[in-house]
Amino acid sequence: MHNRAPWFFACYNALMAQAHEADPSLIPRLTVLVQDYFNTYAIRDSSARTLVEIAQKHPDYRQQCIAILTATLERYLRNPIELNTSLISHLLDLKARESAAMIQRVMDAGEYDRQIIGDWDQVAKSLGVVPPPPPAKPPPPSHSVLSSAAVDPAAAFLSPKPARAAATISSAPHLTDKQKEKLRAKRKKERKAKKQNRRR
Repeated sequence: MHNRAPWFFACYNALMAQAHEADPSLIPRLTVLVQDYFNTYAIRDSSARTLVEIAQKHPDYRQQCIAILTATLERYLRNPIELNTSLISHLLDLKARESAAMIQRVMDAGEYDRQIIGDWDQVAKSLGVVPPPPPAKPPPPSHSVLSSAAVDPAAAFLSPKPARAAATISSAPHLTDKQKEKLRAKRKKERKAKKQNRRR
């Protein structure tokens, strides 16, 4: 941290003395402290933690505090890695789903301590932004006539339509000649029976 005037530390100490009360009126000053690059990590992180406490004790200010922490994290390339890590941890404590995209960007860039935070899958689960499981695969298609023929070749070609059956039989190379003749005889008998029924 650059040299600071004595008044700065006096103001900071006074501010931190009030921080345990988590007073929302401190938010503007805490914002300056957490986003000032010239401040030490300890000062910036303690300011961030106070913002978390305010968000937890005063729900009406939750979104504002999350926005400040997320805006600070947006400067991840200029922040020390330990601050980025703390900011991510604070946002996780607040279950800040709205900050998920920013957190993921920082993690993809590797500008955080993975040993403390873990990987993106763990963070996404903690935030509740895990993508839904893929849709179930459609059921397999029903077996075709030819598939059934593998079990009972003759039964597969016993069509109720004689003309269609004759064409199917002739184009079935896996049937023996004897099986084909048997099927043709059966169809011939069926046609003869139908003609007799019509005459009646």
